[in-house]
Parts: sequence; structure tokens; C-alpha cells
Amino acid sequence: LSASALCAGRCADAAEVAYSRDGRTLAIVDRDGTAGDMQTGAAEMSVWRYASGSGSPTLLVTCGIDAACGGPSFSVDGKRLAYVEADLDPATHTEFTTARVIVIDMATGKDAIVPHPPGFPFSLSWTSDGRIVEVNQGPHDRNPRTYVIDPKTGKAVEQRTDKWRFATGSASPDGSQIAFLVFDSGPHSDGIMHPEDYDFDVWLAGVDGADLRHLYRGDPAEFDGGSHPVWSPDGRLLALGLHPIGGDSRVLIIDAENGALMQSFDSP
Repeated sequence: LSASALCAGRCADAAEVAYSRDGRTLAIVDRDGTAGDMQTGAAEMSVWRYASGSGSPTLLVTCGIDAACGGPSFSVDGKRLAYVEADLDPATHTEFTTARVIVIDMATGKDAIVPHPPGFPFSLSWTSDGRIVEVNQGPHDRNPRTYVIDPKTGKAVEQRTDKWRFATGSASPDGSQIAFLVFDSGPHSDGIMHPEDYDFDVWLAGVDGADLRHLYRGDPAEFDGGSHPVWSPDGRLLALGLHPIGGDSRVLIIDAENGALMQSFDSP
């Protein structure tokens, strides 16, 4: 049985779920340790492992009463799990103050904080050589930036080109390339969005920026926001969450090889 089948009906309290590449292990972020199958005995968020054949989830880490966890992501080989831990403002208990990227060794359970650029990380994925692709919301302008980070050294390289300033990126399941959704191709003297802009276009590149190619043409006259790209497990499709101007959010499914629009539907 797959881990997803084992989890069926028992992960109702999960805030987020991440799959290992082979589909046999889940990482589950639980909302409340006093309810459901995954209990720590405290009203805190926690991260659990659910492996095929184990029969029940096992606790990896608790996030603390004044913290929140999210964005779990397995390395390509499934040996490590990265996630974001953020401190809640004690005054509001809804706003976040600081955030950390943490990597857990799945064999030993040991964790380590990975240095990351200033800002708030909200999406993590992995390259095939064990680096982390982080989408980070800037601390001052709140624009999304994508970095490739070496967890061993903390060295971070921003992924930007002459085609864009701000973009969200996500590594493919095999960690060989990154898909970017562009949010701002650059300023214009007249302050007007032009049809030739690359906003909401999708680009592909190798994990070090090589072999950059245009995949999908967005429409800056139609959309005013969006999310990071999400790959299908087989790496053949990309899902994009986009926010039309004056309309409901939409999900676009495109072919990751040729950029053809496969599906478009309203987000639930």
C-alpha cells in the first residue's frame, strides 16, 4: 500500500502533506496535538512521518505553542525533509515575526537550521545534488524571490535573469530543473504594463540557471497575482494558481515539455 492509502481518513487534521518521491512516505504537518490520530498532548503544531507498512504516524518534531510549521518538502532521495518554522507574534498570535528553514535527517531524526536570505520563506523544494530551492518574500518590498541554497554552507544564489526581477520557482521531482512563474519583468518609464512583458509567464532552467527557455505565455492584462508552480509527481505537468483581475482564482495545468495549456478551472 502507498502512504497516501494508509493516511486516507486519518489525516483530517493535517495542515499540509508532502510525499517522498517514491510515494511511500508522507510528512504531515498537524494543526493541533490534542485532536485526531496525531496527538502530542498540547495545542501545538507538529510534523509527523507516515511510512508505508508502519500502520501509524510517528512524531518527527513539535513546533511549540508560539510557533507554526509549514512547507514540508522531501529531498530527491527521500533521506531529508525540509520545512519552515515561524515564530508567532505573542501579541496577535496571527502575525509571524521570524522564520527558519530546518532540515531533518530522516534516518537519525537530527535537525539543523539552514541559513537563508532575509525575508519569509514560504515554498521549499530540492535539487538533485541536495540543494534547497527557496521562494522567499522580501522583508521590505514583499516581492517573491527564488534562491538556491546549499544547506551545508548556507550559500544562497538568487535566481534572476535579464527577463525578470521577481519570480517564484520550484524544482522538478527529479531535481534537474526549476520552473519559474514571473511576477515582475522590470519597470517601465510610463508605469504601464505592456503586452510584451513577461509577467505571469513560465520559464524553465537548469538548477544553476543554464538552458533557460520560455515555456508559457501569461497575460498581464488578465492576472494580478499568483503562486509558485507545482510539478506533477512524474514531472510532465505544472500547476499554476493565478488570480484574475476582478475574478475568482484559477488553476492552470500546462505541459512541462511544450507549455501547452491542458486544463483551466476555478480554484475551490
